[in-house]
Amino acid sequence: MLRACLCLLAIAYACAVPAQQPQVSVNLDLWPTVRADRDGKFRFHWYDDTGHHSVVSVTMLTEVGFRAFVSQRLELIAGDADNEYLNEFYVEDTGYWRVGKQLIPFGLESLERELVTAARADTRFALGGWPLKIAWCGGNIGLPTGYVARVGRSLGLSIASGRHFGVSGLAFQELRRPEDSPGRGRGYREMYGADLTHRVGRLRLEAEWVRTRRGHSAEDVDNDYALARLVYTLSGEQSVALTLAHDFDAGSDHYRLRHSLLVHDRLEAFQQLRWREASITEASLGLRIRF
Repeated sequence: MLRACLCLLAIAYACAVPAQQPQVSVNLDLWPTVRADRDGKFRFHWYDDTGHHSVVSVTMLTEVGFRAFVSQRLELIAGDADNEYLNEFYVEDTGYWRVGKQLIPFGLESLERELVTAARADTRFALGGWPLKIAWCGGNIGLPTGYVARVGRSLGLSIASGRHFGVSGLAFQELRRPEDSPGRGRGYREMYGADLTHRVGRLRLEAEWVRTRRGHSAEDVDNDYALARLVYTLSGEQSVALTLAHDFDAGSDHYRLRHSLLVHDRLEAFQQLRWREASITEASLGLRIRF
């Protein structure tokens, strides 16, 4: 109920400017996916194997530049700590601030990736003028709460300090299935990260390191994770991405190979294969449909 009220307040705020009639648009962003797991069973979901939800959304823009956004999920991820249908809801002055449920500004959003109710400010670091995003998160009991910040452009540093970071089905999706998130009350009090993005012609390199500290349970051990991803654009319509994620505590390597084809400007087809060490863990086929 509280989140629904905040959602309505965000909409009301965006529309409250005198003599302004907001522009309103309704959109669908669908990720229908068929996945074959290691047990040989086929499963259909309205989210892909990295936790991208299918959503219906409403966007409102005012003439003075405020933007309000609300999106609702078509399907929940089983066992996800974030077990509500509202995916995102916020009001923002783009490039300056954002208030509401949103992705926290941490790294490349490939390892630590979570949707949390937060107040975020976008500014520049005093030294060097680097972009700085800093957010205060106030999630429900057992969900991320505290401060998160990232500074940098193609090279970035991130920090999260508070409680219960890393519990979402979206977090660490390169190392586990969305359904395997630890759940509410788990996670870490501290996270530190560094990330790099570099492009050479048709090749894009992404690299990220995340350190987790002060876990909430004996299972949430101090750990380090590393990720490297190569994305090669075959043409204007096709790309291939190979991702390697390493879990230092377990000493395990996790791989993901993804091929995507842009069939239409609103339709993308993708296929993915994931394996750990020399064992295939899952394969999936899916679409991304936007209108």
